[in-house]
Amino acid sequence: MRKDKLSRQSLYNFHSLLGILTGLVMILIGFSGSLAVFNDEVEWVFNPEIRVSSEGSLVSIDSIVSTLENSTDDGSSFQLTFPPGERWAYTAIGRMQGNPVNILVNSKTGEITESVVREGYTWGVSFWVRQFHVRLLMGYWGRAFVGIFGVLLLVSCVTGVLIYRNWLKSLFQLRLGFRKRVAYMDLHKVIGIWSLLFNVVIAISGAVLGLENLYRRIERDWFPEANVRAIEMQQQASWVDESSEFFGEKLPVSKLIGLAKDHYSEFEVTQINFPDSDSGDPVVIRGDHPGALIAKSQSRVTIDPKSGRILSSSDAREIKVSSKLYNTLDPLHFGYFGRDFGSFVKYLVKILWAFLGLAPGVLAITGSIMWWMRRKRVIQSKQLKKGLPHKNDDGLVLSTNINNGWNSWVLSLIPFLIIAYILQARVWLGDWSFSLNLVQQLLVKPISLSIVAFPITYWLYSFTSRLRRQTIGREGGFWWGGMAGGLFGLWYLILTSLFN
Repeated sequence: MRKDKLSRQSLYNFHSLLGILTGLVMILIGFSGSLAVFNDEVEWVFNPEIRVSSEGSLVSIDSIVSTLENSTDDGSSFQLTFPPGERWAYTAIGRMQGNPVNILVNSKTGEITESVVREGYTWGVSFWVRQFHVRLLMGYWGRAFVGIFGVLLLVSCVTGVLIYRNWLKSLFQLRLGFRKRVAYMDLHKVIGIWSLLFNVVIAISGAVLGLENLYRRIERDWFPEANVRAIEMQQQASWVDESSEFFGEKLPVSKLIGLAKDHYSEFEVTQINFPDSDSGDPVVIRGDHPGALIAKSQSRVTIDPKSGRILSSSDAREIKVSSKLYNTLDPLHFGYFGRDFGSFVKYLVKILWAFLGLAPGVLAITGSIMWWMRRKRVIQSKQLKKGLPHKNDDGLVLSTNINNGWNSWVLSLIPFLIIAYILQARVWLGDWSFSLNLVQQLLVKPISLSIVAFPITYWLYSFTSRLRRQTIGREGGFWWGGMAGGLFGLWYLILTSLFN
């Protein structure tokens, strides 16, 4: 019985520490994710150029493509995304004067209403919201960072279920009239139980989508032979149609779309990739099938633009099971799988997803409050036993030694931060300027790796916590602070040096 109690206590301590360490980031990811569910609507509200008048008739797709070909760099490739409704503009990604640009084309007039250089994260409001959610505006390592938090959210779900084993009794238990800690505890359990399934889905999908690029990078850098095989397969799959005349006239885009729709019944075109005009590459038409729980634009038809011959095709409903499961992650994560069942169901799902998306952040807040209240009680009890001064139930007067310990902890970290900055800026990046890349290397990457190596990080925390408890009320607070800061600084320096 005692062993079971100790194991549950250890599990509770682990669950609490995990919540404290990840709480702030969980709040940022959760709240931005709830907003990202309405990404299209956010763009509609903040960008008037994407809106199209209800009056008039739609211009032909051939006219839209002709406008883009005449406006972008001569013969350059571009990607055209179809609007989600009649009152939306077409969106294209192409090049103008050598710069990558985001282009909006009015679907009623065929005129370009906006062209913005795609640089950084601030060129579009909805783009900024989504990038903040998927990578915290921190580039490649930011995406891996968010993926790791998906793993940690799953661990929190599992440990939470193991702690509250009689969770069925807590489905509707909310004792708001009791002590504050009891009220917060009930609120934490109720939110956690009712959002458990959602959190598990979000955690798994977020982890896979966030860490897939890290997996590919590891495969590329550490297993080059697999990368060579992938390149060879890609080269073998080159789809140049030698039967067509290279200098012949291209077929109208409307004709190519018709061929794609003839090839697949109920095929809704969402995106077309146009190659460089002098490359001889085919046009790739992407789209969706009604009612399928599949990520957007996963079915494709590859067509030679001159002969109209279909070179290859892929139906996302008929691919291998592992790929099919992967394709369900994005709609499950962002809640857009209700779009084929009418506006009511579409927005009902979006509202539900946005509401539930707040759960990890709210759980982080309530869990942190519970931990802090419990922590205050424990510290007060120890202080009273040792005869140290205290104020009341709301706070304690800590000894000077402890304050000195925290001061020395911070001071001992500074040399390691300076060394890391010099190594990153001068040796590895070759530039002293304070850039986004430098922030990734100094902050996001070491934090990500410290969470990946959580057992070591947790051991350091536990070891230095024992030192602090042993020196409460005694001389030596400065000593434990300096030693703890040195250990964490050395660990930070190791982590910030990896993968350079």
